[in-house]
Amino acid sequence: TNSLPVFERFQKEKPHIELILTGGNFRQRSGAFVGGLTNETIGRLKFNRAFVGVNGIKNESIMTADTEEGQTQKTALNNAQVKYILTDYHKLNKDDFYQFYNLYDIDYLITNKLVTDEILAHYQQYTEVKVKEEKNNHSLFSKKEKAKKEAEILDEQIKIKMSSNSENKANNGLFEKQE
Repeated sequence: TNSLPVFERFQKEKPHIELILTGGNFRQRSGAFVGGLTNETIGRLKFNRAFVGVNGIKNESIMTADTEEGQTQKTALNNAQVKYILTDYHKLNKDDFYQFYNLYDIDYLITNKLVTDEILAHYQQYTEVKVKEEKNNHSLFSKKEKAKKEAEILDEQIKIKMSSNSENKANNGLFEKQE
């Protein structure tokens, strides 16, 4: 992963899972490592799955606020067999500064149940949309909960994978190692 909050959460709550933290230039605002070193590291790895959070999605455009972070997210998605975008409903139909990917090239868009039927139908024309049930009244990926929710989704994916495969495969945070 290039996300320090995700790395720290897995180290604390799932210490049995092997993690790789990419390193690079640390972006305090998002808690992510970005830049040339990060992109070079991620560019050499292949993943079964990549889970990427975004700042905005408008029609087929997937956007973030920082160009370096967008390049890192693009590299990870390009190296993944299955691509997931994670976003709150309020980031749908929202522009941001830098477009780094196209929704047509994403396998799954995951959002929370507060999304309207109209917006849900709109984004289903670009990719498969999965609606996550919320455990409380807070948005699915609020700033304080983003790393926790990403870790929970990854944990669910690990359980599914481990139950369908007798081998114990490691998961690398937001990016799952290719077998």
